[in-house]
Amino acid sequence: MQFLQNYFQKRTNKIIEAQDYELAEQFMNADFSFVEKDKDENGETDGLSIGKKFFYLEGIFLDLTDTPYTFPVYWNDTAPNSSVFTLGNYNGGNDDDVMIAYCFAEKKGFSKFGSYTGNGSLDGTFIYTGFKPAWVVIKRTDAINSWVMFDNKRDGTYGLSGNPRARHLYTNTSDPEDSADNYNKVDFVSNGFKVREDNTTINASGGTYIYMAFAEEPLVGDNPATAR
Repeated sequence: MQFLQNYFQKRTNKIIEAQDYELAEQFMNADFSFVEKDKDENGETDGLSIGKKFFYLEGIFLDLTDTPYTFPVYWNDTAPNSSVFTLGNYNGGNDDDVMIAYCFAEKKGFSKFGSYTGNGSLDGTFIYTGFKPAWVVIKRTDAINSWVMFDNKRDGTYGLSGNPRARHLYTNTSDPEDSADNYNKVDFVSNGFKVREDNTTINASGGTYIYMAFAEEPLVGDNPATAR
């Protein structure tokens, strides 16, 4: 748990106006941040995310399939810098409620954030991360589609262990695990992941996708492990 705390920061504040939020030293230049409203009296939440490498005049929602919304007030029309991110006066991300921010810093051998272009082939795009992933989240950004999550704990195709990873979850639905064996498949390999499906959710020809990936055996710290 301490290891995870070194590369993940959670901020909780009650805020009612545009405001800068300082990041701890290890999170300066955070590559991905999620800001959400804590559950209100009705048990409802709202939230948006930003990828520093992708957009700062836009917001994209974890509970929706939509493409990014161009709305500068989300981030107060201000790009994050080496030590802060800024929220504007937006009800879902900055209102008179307790807000929670989750900030992820890209660390070599531990986490990777980026984008890729689909090729529409069963021999899909390979995404280099520098480690074997344990968890990958993918979202298409140039068309409406779901957020898809893959991990190394679920069975692969046809209930077998290992690749291809076919069992997955969606952040934008309350559905149980999708166990379709012929839809949304990826391989987790020693230095990244490879898409093994030609559908539009993860591999449309010319489609643009963002992703976040975390390592199975982190290659950082005092006792780095060797990727398999």
